[in-house]
Amino acid sequence: VAIQPVTPSLAKAFGLDDVTGALVSEVSADTAAAAAGLEPGDVITAVDDETVKTSSELPSIISLREPGAKVRLTVLRDGKPREIEAQLMALDGKKVASAEPVTDAEPKLGLTVRGVTEQERAAGMPDGLRITAVEGPARRAGLRPGDVLVSVDRKPVTDPAELSKLARDAERPLAFLIERDGSRLYVPVKAG
Repeated sequence: VAIQPVTPSLAKAFGLDDVTGALVSEVSADTAAAAAGLEPGDVITAVDDETVKTSSELPSIISLREPGAKVRLTVLRDGKPREIEAQLMALDGKKVASAEPVTDAEPKLGLTVRGVTEQERAAGMPDGLRITAVEGPARRAGLRPGDVLVSVDRKPVTDPAELSKLARDAERPLAFLIERDGSRLYVPVKAG
């Protein structure tokens, strides 16, 4: 199963009240997710009553369960809650869940970002937001795709919604701490 974050614009598009959970973007055939009846567009909000606040939490929540275990997923489908029982499959070298969270652009900053994945963290990438595209203010400031946004105004940032709020509330240039090629540097970015 491939998942992504529920962004404010996706929440509106799906008629959701808030931006929590993990949005299912793809369900591969012959997987536990397919057998359980998960569908693209479902938003997973809990696993066995453990709340899923962000898409990056889901793979680690699932990985704590044993292969073959049955789990109860709480999902929103067409804006309505429902429960789905799934039996976890053994890995057998297959990818069980993919959290490649891609967000919509933050227009005031000219950025498109996604959360750093578990695999990237395991490879030594810092926690933060991976920049996937730049334009406007972000390009003028010198940001590049592949940079990792570690903090804004000395506050760690790992959620695209946090970044959007900081951009909306900005009355002065924001101090971005980024990591690029293993080195960290501050870059001032003025929201447009």
